[in-house]
Amino acid sequence: MCAMFNGKMKFWLSILLLSPLLGVAAEELTDKDLPRYPAVPCDQAVGSMKIKNGFKVELVACEPLTTDPIAVSIDENGKMYVVEMNDYSELRDVTPHLGKISVLEDTDGDGKYDKRTLFAGDLAWPTGVICYDGGVFVAASPDILYLKDTKGTGKADVRKVIYSGFGRQVPAEKQFRTSAGKIIPPEASPEKKLNVQALVNGFNWGLDNRIHGLAAGNGGFVANLAYPQPPLDLDHRNYSFNPHTYEWRAEAGGGQYGLSFDSRGRKFTCSNADHIDTFMYELRYDRNPLYSMPASMVSIPVDGGAAEVFRLSPEEPWRQIRTKWRVSGKHPGMIEGGGKASGYFTSACGITMYQGGAFPEGFEDNAFIAEPSGNLVSRKVVSNVAPDKVALKAERAPDEKTNEFLASTDTWSRPVFFANAPDGSLYVVDMYREIIEHPWSLPEELKKHLDLNSGNDRGRIYRIIPDNFKQPQFHPLGKVKSADLVAYLDNANGWYRDTAA
Repeated sequence: MCAMFNGKMKFWLSILLLSPLLGVAAEELTDKDLPRYPAVPCDQAVGSMKIKNGFKVELVACEPLTTDPIAVSIDENGKMYVVEMNDYSELRDVTPHLGKISVLEDTDGDGKYDKRTLFAGDLAWPTGVICYDGGVFVAASPDILYLKDTKGTGKADVRKVIYSGFGRQVPAEKQFRTSAGKIIPPEASPEKKLNVQALVNGFNWGLDNRIHGLAAGNGGFVANLAYPQPPLDLDHRNYSFNPHTYEWRAEAGGGQYGLSFDSRGRKFTCSNADHIDTFMYELRYDRNPLYSMPASMVSIPVDGGAAEVFRLSPEEPWRQIRTKWRVSGKHPGMIEGGGKASGYFTSACGITMYQGGAFPEGFEDNAFIAEPSGNLVSRKVVSNVAPDKVALKAERAPDEKTNEFLASTDTWSRPVFFANAPDGSLYVVDMYREIIEHPWSLPEELKKHLDLNSGNDRGRIYRIIPDNFKQPQFHPLGKVKSADLVAYLDNANGWYRDTAA
């Protein structure tokens, strides 16, 4: 009771202390107007979190073992490949590039990672990774690369660009017909300015044994450098490719950061202010030129795309000031949430359908969505809108109507990605930054008082497990014969199913 009272007192005191800031004009700001919250040390991080009853959070990796993690993929032998976007958000042009792929290993089988190897560096704004054939495909605009260690050194010695052109228009000196049958005139071919929060990402295996991904908002006319076919027009389209041959095709478009399939093969994505969408069909079914199909991507949350969220962390002073400037007209910008500075989805990302098999009944194929601006993880239960309908809906569980599945009081905690793990847990990838906001959305008068690189030497990865969890034995699949892999296709854990397939 005392702890609760003290927490409420601190909250209201912070509101009283910060409320005068809301009337400050842009030109009057000083550093004193923007007090900063300190980072929470690794050994205290879990203590800053509140999770749903029946579950607990465990730290499985922390700086310096990993920094700026934003995506992971776990190979057939349990090694975790981690995308480290150290050049977020304005350091893309630093050379050698700061982005990396590291490999983390759990050498003693206790569920915690204790060994790090730098697999590859010099990557510009890397955003995605997926394991295949002893190596990894990596998204780093404008390219998708394939990296592999063939010498056993732990470092990639194969580095091959497979697809190139994400975020770019057709080169001005060329004019050709794209795979969508669209002629691109030379005058419509300048390069786009890359939006750091709309880069190629979302690698995931489909039931068709193809790797699917998001082209995101930057799109592009993308060339296949490894298979003879015309460039794909990925403006408002996504893609999938055959990793054996590199043949690829356009898929139904939409989504910003995060792509996931449930156990039935249904595809889901999200964007900043629309936290869960599904695709009702793929482009290959749109083949009647006399009929205009309805939109493939459909928003399915019953509480709306930019629904209310319930953060436990205090609102940052700079966020309050920016909202006040927008509402008053002192600075242009979208007025979200009815003029509130927070409390709604504004940075939804990393959507993942849980398939680990270790959670209690009723959690399979639930959607987990990261909201890094609010320092929280939200959960949605997906079902058909009616027993005889194929349309879907996503809604909060009855006991999570006014609280989140997981939330932190730490304003630096930035969950951005999830992964179904070999042990049945759900990994939460925390980029851990003081500020994660898009630099384009920050007024220059405000931005000059902020350090957008603060925290690029930090990062955490957690796992969510039920209270009665017992660490299972890991069964590496790297040397299992194909005939024996068949049995894993019926495993309760989706990681084993997907990896065996």
